Amino acid sequence: MNSLYQQMNTKNLLSNGNVQQMANMMKTMRNPQATLNQLSQSNPQVKELMTMLQSSGKSPKEMFYQMAQEKGVDPEEILKMLR
Repeated sequence: MNSLYQQMNTKNLLSNGNVQQMANMMKTMRNPQATLNQLSQSNPQVKELMTMLQSSGKSPKEMFYQMAQEKGVDPEEILKMLR
């Protein structure tokens, strides 16, 4: 039952457009770090993510895969959107 719930959650997360919106924005940035810094000032979720990343001591890639696993999301589905 938990696996089914996670699959439903994953589909909702990926289909709601937030990931696709972020992917499109990241593709058009000239300076991704500056854009993320600016986003963290105006978006509490981005700020929380940046804080978690800085305090974790992990690389962004490691953090991405860890968070995907915790949320029950297939990281490859998200990466496909970014390509």
